[in-house]
Amino acid sequence: MGHPKVVPVIMEHMTKELETEHPYQVIRSSYRASEIGKCPRYQAYKQLGFKQEKINAQLSLLFRMGHIVEEEVVGLLRRSGFVVTNQQHVGCKTFKVDRTTINVTASLDILLDGKYIMDAKSTNFFTFKYLTKDYILKKYKTYYDQIQTYLNVVEGPGISEWGCLLFYEKMTSRLAEFWFKRDKHYFENDIIPRLIKIEKAVLQRKIIPRPKGFTSSTQDCERCPMRLPCWKKPMKVRD
Repeated sequence: MGHPKVVPVIMEHMTKELETEHPYQVIRSSYRASEIGKCPRYQAYKQLGFKQEKINAQLSLLFRMGHIVEEEVVGLLRRSGFVVTNQQHVGCKTFKVDRTTINVTASLDILLDGKYIMDAKSTNFFTFKYLTKDYILKKYKTYYDQIQTYLNVVEGPGISEWGCLLFYEKMTSRLAEFWFKRDKHYFENDIIPRLIKIEKAVLQRKIIPRPKGFTSSTQDCERCPMRLPCWKKPMKVRD
């Protein structure tokens, strides 16, 4: 044969990388902004030390696309005259409720012009055309919880009360921005109580009940790396 087969070599290399990759170390009582809106049972399993299933090479490439999009958005912003700093800056804040203490961490994608918190999201063509603030709150509330956590945890002189979710559509490279104002009441009376509930259960070595309506075939459950301890079924491989 007069030429190499490139794709099989890439996928084999990716598989070997994943086999030797060290898992993310969970810090007890510490909750990450990017996961706060996710299934509470999943978060409890992580806090209890259950091991996540390893992802395959194809899924790893999909996740890397998010990092590629973030780098592209940062480049576009800088070339357009904006100042971008604090990439992957980690903020942390401690909260104590009913004698239960948790730490909430926030790792920023972008701090724009020294004051605007921004998070870059990649999305597909079909989702992009429906994007509105209401749609985000209904279908992608995890993103809203994430930006609200950033706005309430990351503090400093000049940090604005406004934060942005910037979406990059991967097929046609369209962009859309959605700005949200800091909502301290929602953060302290909705997000924090959810985390405290998880933490209290973990301290008692209890497993949080599954969210109402979730089954083993619910998409979020099928793709969850904690599907094995939760449903006794391995995570479904994406096509």
